[in-house]
Amino acid sequence: MVKKFIVVVVVVIGVLLLPLANASGKVRYSAYHEPFLEPGSGEAMVIDAVIFRPIGMVTTVIGGVAFVVSLPFSTLGGNVDEAADKLIVEPIDYTFKRKLGDL
Repeated sequence: MVKKFIVVVVVVIGVLLLPLANASGKVRYSAYHEPFLEPGSGEAMVIDAVIFRPIGMVTTVIGGVAFVVSLPFSTLGGNVDEAADKLIVEPIDYTFKRKLGDL
């Protein structure tokens, strides 16, 4: 019963996100020919708000825990500032300080 429910939820989420994957009018190509959405487009804002911001919040929490756990080692190594920048500041900036839809 639980497996069927999980399958149904995954299929429903996939069907709901399918229109976001087909943003043919909003796609540009980089030098490596990898498509990405126009910054600031509606599709990019929805994907950013629904997927990337929650992932950024989780990354911020995990980075904070990793920083506290690694603090004795980074103190002995003399790189507390670098550890704080990579594990705390960058995830906070990515999650909370950039414009919505700027992927």
